[in-house]
Amino acid sequence: MGRRGNEDSPIPEAATEAVNATLANIDNVRSQLNKLVSISVVDDDDDVLAQMGPLARAQSLLFLARTISHSSPVN
Repeated sequence: MGRRGNEDSPIPEAATEAVNATLANIDNVRSQLNKLVSISVVDDDDDVLAQMGPLARAQSLLFLARTISHSSPVN
């Protein structure tokens, strides 16, 4: 029950799917953190977000919030 595919595997398919979803989310976090870090090290000023336009600042903060809250991947 709860298994499809390889019946010889002791690992339920739901567990495999959960691991694959977690790996996809980790890749998404890596991508979003790379974006956030790249904008924050553009210059030596500590307040890079304050220098951004409202839309870019909102997008950066949204990436950070999604990363921290473990929400759905950004599409």
